This record gives sequence, structure tokens and C-alpha cells, in this order.
Amino acid sequence: MLDIAIITQNNYTNAYQTQRLKEEFTKLKTKPTIIPAESIILKYEQNILTYYSKTPSIIEPFNYFDLYVFREIFSVMKDMITTIQILKNKNAKVFDNNLTKTFYLNDKLKEGEQLLANNINFPKTLHFMDKQNLLNNLDFLEQTLNGYPIIAKKRSSGKGLGIYKINSRKELIKFAKQLCNEHKYKENAIKLFIFQEFLNIEKEYRVFVVGPKIVGAMQRIPKQGDFRANFSLGGTVKPAQITKHMQEISLKAHKAVLTEISGVDYAITKNNNYYILEVNRTPGFKGLEQATGKNIAYEIAKYLLEKYKQ
Repeated sequence: MLDIAIITQNNYTNAYQTQRLKEEFTKLKTKPTIIPAESIILKYEQNILTYYSKTPSIIEPFNYFDLYVFREIFSVMKDMITTIQILKNKNAKVFDNNLTKTFYLNDKLKEGEQLLANNINFPKTLHFMDKQNLLNNLDFLEQTLNGYPIIAKKRSSGKGLGIYKINSRKELIKFAKQLCNEHKYKENAIKLFIFQEFLNIEKEYRVFVVGPKIVGAMQRIPKQGDFRANFSLGGTVKPAQITKHMQEISLKAHKAVLTEISGVDYAITKNNNYYILEVNRTPGFKGLEQATGKNIAYEIAKYLLEKYKQ
């Protein structure tokens, strides 16, 4: 029986997607263990050994698992890259969704560059290194992004968080000053955000891709009064039949950002243009399973076991 380690941040150990993956790995006759990333211990000797704290009083070796699956390691990403590299150097089988190739989980600035390099529509976007750089170029921002409203989006945002709709120059200046006053980076906190044109979206979809194929799709509908359509923020979802073009573009976006498992956010505007809003490298799938009845956790577990089969 294969021993599977599912490594995630402590506050995601009981999350829906983590528990569903454990359930499906178990059904596939493997032995999954959920391990909080914060419990991992690196012991530096001539031959580096790795452990994890099973309980506060029990230390277990970490190097006996047959497969290591990393997901939802947002705030400990840099530390986990070191752990992943150590495991790979020891020829362990590790799934990190190509984290050690890209060195980012959620960076919408880098993601946009990769999408545009592959001729995939991405919203008009600006990035400024500090507050003064932004304030000195408000005319340029407004002209480039077609006036207000605009979107301020944290480069590492996920699940609809860290995204703001800004309706005027006055609001933008207030946003910039408040951010820089409150953040430890002070004036440089602006570099944590990108600024995008506001799209008049008619329909928005989440297309879920595992390996080389699409395993499910749903339409996402914002709750009343919100411009964000995320299920985690109270938006509603329903199963969707997507067109051949949507399938092709979603797979192209999936490949462009070097993911093996991804949630592609595909939007159609009211003037019938398409945009890829985001390619989520650690996509949740609770809404998709509930909307479509498809077993997404099984698709992921099956893909990983086939990819890393003995």
C-alpha cells in the first residue's frame, strides 16, 4: 500500500478539498496522511534528514512516503520550496504543481506576462513600484485603463480576497495612502498590487483542468451587489457546457503558466470579448463538485497515482 503525504498549511488541514483528497486516495487503496506544513522539521547534517511533528511529543521521519503532494502552502511557500528541493534531491516523488519551476503560487503579474506571451487575452494591467510612482502617473493610468472604475488586485490574492473596485481618482489616492500608511512596506506596498481595467462581464466561468484534460466547468454568478463571482464569497454556481473555443483557450492558459492542476477563470464581456482573469494554481473544487456532481477529488488522486506509479 502506497503511503501518501498531503502537505498543507495548518489552517487548511480540515478544509473541504484536503479532506476530499484524503477520502479519494483512501478509496484508491493508498494510505494518505495529512501533514501541516508548519510541523515539518529540517535537520541539517552531512545527509539532511527531514521529520514532522505527528503530535507535540512524537517526531516521525518524513522521508518514507511514496508520494508527497503539496497544496495550499501560501504563506510558507518559500520554506516549502526548500523542503521540496531536498525531497527531490533524494529522488522522492513530489507533486508541487511545478512550484519549483515557477517559484510562485499566486503572482498575477507574472501570470499575466505568461498569458500575453502566448497570445491569450488578459485585462489591461499596470504595475507601479511605489506610491509616488503611482501618484505621479494618474493621467497615464486613467488613459491606459479606460477611466474608472478600475480594479486594484493584490498580486498574490486568492478566493476573491484582496480585490477592490475603485470608482474615482479620489478613491484611488485614498486607497494608496491608506495602504502605504498601514503596511510594513510603507511606500513600497504599492508593488504588491496590480491595477486593471474594469471589465463589463456578461458571464464568468471556472474551468478545472487536471493534467492534459478538462474535468469540469461551471458558471460563476456574483451575489447581488458584488462584482466578484467567487463561490467562497457567496457567489452561486451552476454546471456549464463550454464551447470548443473556451476549451482550447482554457487548456492553452493552463499550459502557458506551467500548471498540471489548475482552475482557469474565463470571462465573456458584454461586447463578446473573452479574457482569462486568472489561472489558479491551487484551485478549490467544493463549488464545482456541488454544481456538477463530478468527483474532482477522484480525478486529481487518479491523475497523481498514474503520474507517479511505481
